[in-house]
Amino acid sequence: MTRTRRPLDTTNSDFSLFDQEEAMIAEGEQMIRKLEEVSDGVRSLMRAYRQGYREQRRLVRLSDRMQDELRRLNQRLEAEVRAREALTRRLEALAAVDELTGAATRRHFMEVAGTLSQRWQQDGISSGVMMADIDQFKTINDRFGHAAGDEALRLFVGRLSEALRETDVVGRLGGEEFAVLLPDIDAGELDQIAERLRSTIAAIRLPWKEDEIRLTASFGVARFSAPGDDIDRVLSRADKALYAAKRAGRNRVATSDAGGGDGEGDSAGI
Repeated sequence: MTRTRRPLDTTNSDFSLFDQEEAMIAEGEQMIRKLEEVSDGVRSLMRAYRQGYREQRRLVRLSDRMQDELRRLNQRLEAEVRAREALTRRLEALAAVDELTGAATRRHFMEVAGTLSQRWQQDGISSGVMMADIDQFKTINDRFGHAAGDEALRLFVGRLSEALRETDVVGRLGGEEFAVLLPDIDAGELDQIAERLRSTIAAIRLPWKEDEIRLTASFGVARFSAPGDDIDRVLSRADKALYAAKRAGRNRVATSDAGGGDGEGDSAGI
């Protein structure tokens, strides 16, 4: 009995080879997809980084502009502060100094005088007070005009200030009426200074157009000397002495006694 030989079946082998190739192709495609996914992720990261970078640059530029604006605002604020400080100093100066004559204003004069009152009442340190009035000032205004009167007032205060000590204070109380504070002074020295001021003013010759203005002034002198003296009481005594000098013929110095008299104790030129 003859045995028949079976032919070699190569179908399964070919099929297995194709399967391997397809599997490799599928694996390669899968790797490509993964690479694409990675690439997409990298691109997304790059887009996010680029957007963040642009936003950061925008914020930096915005911050620079804000800092520039802040510097400008600070400069404007500093300038405004300086301007306000200058205005404050100007207002304080206007409150303290008479604009026409340069003398202390009545308000500032009384503030200084109040301090001298306290020194007398608390420590017994005496100071002098003078009331000074330009004689016949209305005649000067009427004859030569108000511009001449203003110039006479300026010259009057200037000469007083030159003849006084640095610690003394000339104040304009109103019109042609002035007062002088002389801290830490005794009666003898006060009278000497008052007479020196009178003679200084009497020597003034103010050329005016084709004429000449001559000034004289009367002075009333008082001191912190009585118990309980304050500036109002001392000014009142000096004012009474001033009118005594006027009544005695002007261009005079009259000294009040400590009792608040009416100038009957006048000296030096009456």
